[in-house]
Amino acid sequence: MLDKRLVVDLASKCLTAILALVPPKPRQVCFISSPDLSDNAWAFFRYLAKHASHEVEWIWLVANIQASREKLLEMHGTERNVRIARKRTLKGLFLFLRSKYTFHTHGHYYFFRGSKTRTIVNLWHGMPLKTIELLDLRARRTPFYSDYAISTSAFFQKVIAQAFGVPDSRVLISGLPRNDALRVKRPIPRYLELPEHTRVAVWMPTFRRSFFGDVRADSKSDVITSDLLKAVDDLLGDTHTVCILKLHPMDHLNGYLNETFENIRVLRAADDNGKHDYYEELLAAADCLVTDFSSVFIDFALTRRPIGFYIPDRDRYVRGFIDDVLKNVGFPGARLSTAVEIANFMAGDLSTEIPASSFECMHANADMEACKTLHTSLVQRGHLTEIV
Repeated sequence: MLDKRLVVDLASKCLTAILALVPPKPRQVCFISSPDLSDNAWAFFRYLAKHASHEVEWIWLVANIQASREKLLEMHGTERNVRIARKRTLKGLFLFLRSKYTFHTHGHYYFFRGSKTRTIVNLWHGMPLKTIELLDLRARRTPFYSDYAISTSAFFQKVIAQAFGVPDSRVLISGLPRNDALRVKRPIPRYLELPEHTRVAVWMPTFRRSFFGDVRADSKSDVITSDLLKAVDDLLGDTHTVCILKLHPMDHLNGYLNETFENIRVLRAADDNGKHDYYEELLAAADCLVTDFSSVFIDFALTRRPIGFYIPDRDRYVRGFIDDVLKNVGFPGARLSTAVEIANFMAGDLSTEIPASSFECMHANADMEACKTLHTSLVQRGHLTEIV
């Protein structure tokens, strides 16, 4: 049986020889995200598309072409100069190789190990609290190649550099493009059909067991149960508060949690087929956030609104945490352990402030415009000059 590393090494060498014969297009820019057309890649794509001063061919490599095309038309308004292709096809690989720039949130082609004529930027999907990539001893693989990565602060610059095996100088302190949407509080999204003055509590737990992608079990039990939700639902009854429970796209609960509630709206991965931008539409409108080990709290901290942590399985969570992050950032918010405490926090009865030391570790500048800063940083290094 062939060793996987030998196969990857052989594929990488073959690809290097091909790249010498297939030059990239200077004005072709590729984006890859999971879910399709989402997260930091989607935010930065929209920024570049708005500010490009030349004709650019934008490439999106996706899993679902039809859903991606629908979202592109609905939220971007046009398909002009945008090509959508399935990532796991020869066409997708060809478009990737022909792109001078690629921006990704979850990786690209594992066997691609770099090229002097192409630039790969790792936008990732949040500053990590949990161990990832080289910091995750269970990962057992080399990270996807990238020329640059990004971070929200000097503290996380070092964490990201260690996780992805890149020099500190190649981790740009730009902030996360998706977080530009959190700079201003927004009205409640219309599709939720909530009364205008409803208090909105967003609950965004990370997955304990995943059912696609990096399939894994990080905890011995689910913490979001029907009994817990029914209890919180009842307690929210007279508070004029609605909880929006947004499940992680990889959470196996997407296929099991089917109950309906009076004061809790459960948003599953399949409910909108990727059409809504939950950062822009939910977090920007939220009056408070409840979460756990998810890095979403680092983003939400920019709003200076209350954050609560419900983590009943901390001692049973086996994935592991980054020690420096736990020590310097921690869980800067209210600790919630019962349905009563969760409901009271959501209704605004419990609140804590983020310690200044934690905030400084999370964010270099609360007013940073991430897309603009990232764009400027890359241009200063001689990149993207063909399209601006």
